[in-house]
Amino acid sequence: MILLLQIYHEEDLAYQDLVTVATTFYQYLLQPFRDMRELAGLYKMEILKSLDEEELGPKRIAALEREAEEWRRRGEDAVSSIQDITVSYFIETSKALGGMLRVMEEDKRGFGQASWASAAPRLEKLRFLLAKETLQHMRAAEMCLHRKKHTIREKMGGLSGQDQRGPETVDNLELQYYEAQLELYDAKFEILKNEELLLVAQIDTLRRQIKELKEEVVYYGVCFRAERGGGVLWCV
Repeated sequence: MILLLQIYHEEDLAYQDLVTVATTFYQYLLQPFRDMRELAGLYKMEILKSLDEEELGPKRIAALEREAEEWRRRGEDAVSSIQDITVSYFIETSKALGGMLRVMEEDKRGFGQASWASAAPRLEKLRFLLAKETLQHMRAAEMCLHRKKHTIREKMGGLSGQDQRGPETVDNLELQYYEAQLELYDAKFEILKNEELLLVAQIDTLRRQIKELKEEVVYYGVCFRAERGGGVLWCV
């Protein structure tokens, strides 16, 4: 068990290194889109301010409205990229934690309850961390699916009265919308499941800690009574 605990410690350090590297890498990927989101928001606000406060002719108003719409689209595209990258990050961390948890649960089968006690806190922590990372992954995925549905609705609205012979007919878009809705239901289910797993992991940890405290109280109580009776003094 001592050797196994050392291996677990090295695994934990390796996971922390993975998180550090992944965070740095994904922050690097995110930064251009964050900058674009902020820039698009600022330009859009300035354009709307000009439309509200300045005396402009019809052509200038139309040009500014087109420009505002273009910046709105760029901002939305940046947000979409941010969401997709965020999902990718949590997929990586969840995958790593899931592998660590599976190995540890397999290791547990080779030990009795007493000998496994020293490793139990780490197992509980892994369950908690996996549920937490998976929960964040599914919440990010949920936002992506809402965006996907919104995009499909916009395409369907743009097809009104147009040629229906292309690859994106109303029927095809309706099918895509239905499939996206099913994916959204799955994501919501995973969110609820991992919220429950998160609570269960916390409850298991509290139960173990309470049990350890009770056993500690009983142990010292027995030793104290033995000392008063003139018996085993070294217990206290």
